[in-house]
Amino acid sequence: MVFVKSPCKFAWDLYFNWLDPETVSELDLGTITDYIKIFGITGLGAVLYAFIFATNSPFDLKKVTEYMKVDEKEKKIHPNDEQFKESKFFQNVDEKKAIQEVEQRIAEENDEPDDANADSNQPIHLTDLQVIDLLIQGIDQCKSSILAYRITTKFFIHIKDYSSALGYSIHHMSLLNQEKKISSRTFKNTATECSLSLAIIYTYHEAPKNFPKALKFYDAVLRADPNNVKAKVGKGLILMEKLEYSLAENLLRGVAEEYPDDYQALKELGWCDVQLGRKSS
Repeated sequence: MVFVKSPCKFAWDLYFNWLDPETVSELDLGTITDYIKIFGITGLGAVLYAFIFATNSPFDLKKVTEYMKVDEKEKKIHPNDEQFKESKFFQNVDEKKAIQEVEQRIAEENDEPDDANADSNQPIHLTDLQVIDLLIQGIDQCKSSILAYRITTKFFIHIKDYSSALGYSIHHMSLLNQEKKISSRTFKNTATECSLSLAIIYTYHEAPKNFPKALKFYDAVLRADPNNVKAKVGKGLILMEKLEYSLAENLLRGVAEEYPDDYQALKELGWCDVQLGRKSS
């Protein structure tokens, strides 16, 4: 039903809830924008809208705006697209104005002159504050969406708001465990990323008190994915903070040798070598 753009919201929500991509960057942009154009910027639609227009979006902004265009045929199929713009969702006047500005630029993009003076008319990202507002209000309307909590957790980690990320990540894990029991699906990739998110959060939130929790989740990630670079670097960082430099070096050197362009691994390895009294190779 999703692939024929059915207006059945239950089918779409179930489709997104059962996805298990390795990372959210693997989500299909066309399917995301179809959902938003059919059901509007509310609930999961608001979370997806924030996701694709955020400054850390994995998608090219010009491609996003191209996909978000609504042609006359789509408008006839989904006559309620304009109604959600005036709904109670947009209680914040500044937020409403910002979103309308983005949508206006999407609609006018084909009419803009293609020259050097058209820079001011280029598509724009949402600010972090606008993304936060969309995520918070959107997730309040889709509290059973595994994908919504996955996206929201990752964004709050991105802006280093670990306190907020912790609450969303714990709820994400709870939803995931519930869905596993109901559907008997494994959600291997989603579960691994959820554990990694909790590990990262506990690495920085109320450190060093939460280091034992962080190590527990890093180990869980590495059992599921022994080559997970983020888990190795994160665990190495905690081992260094615990002055266990030899153990940290073993992890970090392996990452640095396999991924010589990984700046964080190289930086931490260099500091580890200094603490061990030898030059970094």
